[in-house]
Amino acid sequence: MPRQRRRAGASNPVCFLATGAEFASKNTLRTAAAGGVVLITSSMRTISIKVDGRLHTVEVDPSTPLLFVLSDELGLRGPKFGCGIAQCGACTVIIGGRAVRSCVLPIGSMKEEDEVTTLEGLGTPEKPHPLQQSFINEGASQCGFCLSGVILTAKAVLDENPKASDEEIRQALGGVLCRCFTHTRMLRAIRKYADERRA
Repeated sequence: MPRQRRRAGASNPVCFLATGAEFASKNTLRTAAAGGVVLITSSMRTISIKVDGRLHTVEVDPSTPLLFVLSDELGLRGPKFGCGIAQCGACTVIIGGRAVRSCVLPIGSMKEEDEVTTLEGLGTPEKPHPLQQSFINEGASQCGFCLSGVILTAKAVLDENPKASDEEIRQALGGVLCRCFTHTRMLRAIRKYADERRA
């Protein structure tokens, strides 16, 4: 089944559902793949956004959550759609040094100077970020769905407070949901990273 393209919030009053057809208007032109679904809105805007050190220009409704821009427009797979209400942490990114839930952040509310860092932007498969490498060394993940939340939240906490205690780290991670039962390994990986960067 073709992937659905999510363009606009349900609250947008100027929104059309298109299936297997081509629509054109003064403001928009969108083509729906056969069997696919495209939301077409007359409030599309061209927005520039800096993600993982690269500047991108996208045409989206300003009410579109940042997560959908990252996944649908930029093809990033680090931030995941989990709950859609900022409760699970799977969509976490770092903006301005803070861990932010991208599933509820409208791209139109972002400032021009904001820079987004995703899990993919920390390091590369060939050269992982030291925190990512610590997770690899400790075998601290299974399905990986929660890793944007765990790793980016831990990084934001330790960037702000390099001397954060285990309890402070646990408290910060309390809002990130994981069902793979690797919490002990995750905390050990984070602690080792924290200790090594302070050494």
